[in-house]
Order: sequence, then structure tokens, then C-alpha cells
Amino acid sequence: MTADIRSRLALEREFPGRTMSVRYEDVVANPEEIFRDIYNFLDEPIPIKTLLEMQKKAQKGQAMKVLTKWQDKLTYREAVTIAQQCAEFFQLLNIPAADY
Repeated sequence: MTADIRSRLALEREFPGRTMSVRYEDVVANPEEIFRDIYNFLDEPIPIKTLLEMQKKAQKGQAMKVLTKWQDKLTYREAVTIAQQCAEFFQLLNIPAADY
């Protein structure tokens, strides 16, 4: 994943304003807003059928439950191990150490 982030950062430097980063978590948390942002970035109208489908899925609210389910089962030791193993990842994304 860090290699992908480095590639994205290099592309952003080479093509400023011509790339858009989208996080899965953000799409799950607020699909309508993120897809509106994507279509705005592309300077295209969002298809009504797409918008209606996203609104229908968002009403079910199940995606957020799946997204965070793992957090309930994570032990402190596992969290520390993840933080240590992912330190470079967090650094590339400018996530302060206190947040992970």
C-alpha cells in the first residue's frame, strides 16, 4: 500500500489538480457526497439512476457496520503491532502518531 501511496503522490506532483484520491472508508461513510465530488471533478453531471441507487443503499446503513466491525475485536497488543508495522503508511498520509 505504501508503494501505491508513493505513486499517487508522484502523480499528484507531476499532474497537479488532475488527480483525485478517494478512500474506501469515505465512500462507505458518505457515498452520495463522494460520488458527487467525483462527478464534479470530472465536470460531468451525476446520472440520476446512480444517485438514486446510492441513496437507496445508504438508507440500509449496513456498509458502515461492516466497515468498523473489526475494531470491536482488536486487542491492544494487535493495535500496537499494527501501528508499528504501518508507521510508514501513517507517515505518508500525515496521520499523527497519537491518532493510531
